[in-house]
Amino acid sequence: MKKFLLPLASFLFFGINAFAQPGALDATFSTDGIQTINPTNVFDNAQDVIVLNDNKIFMCGTTGSFMDFDMMVVKLNEDGSYDSSFGNNGVFTLANTLGSDFAYDMTLLPNGNILVVGAKSLTAADTQFAAWAIKPDGTLDPSFAVNGVYETNLDTGEEYISQALIHNN
Repeated sequence: MKKFLLPLASFLFFGINAFAQPGALDATFSTDGIQTINPTNVFDNAQDVIVLNDNKIFMCGTTGSFMDFDMMVVKLNEDGSYDSSFGNNGVFTLANTLGSDFAYDMTLLPNGNILVVGAKSLTAADTQFAAWAIKPDGTLDPSFAVNGVYETNLDTGEEYISQALIHNN
């Protein structure tokens, strides 16, 4: 009997792992392994994702409709549900009355803030560099630049920041 149980146990342990599909969806995330983020029910575009040590997830991108896109950051719990302790029920958006904002990248700062970078529209053809510092509760950090927003315009064309790199804090 011992000769039979050891091979059976080995087969079950190694066999299950051998048949597991790499990249298979985790059904414990959301209800089927997929979470659709669509706060405005119009257009949403994710550009970057950060997974924290506690397995919570930050995503940044753009939300809105044609000619009126806003920068967006979403925080999800480990199971894929919105983290209601962040922003407005898990979603931070920053409306721009001049045009559209685009978030392309983000990084977690040593103080726990999230630095999001991208572009802010001045007109449809003129964007400027933009960076936003967002506190862990989903509000702008007023101690960063001007009320949490850094922006600079070099010319009448398009400028944007596509990646945030932090070196030595």
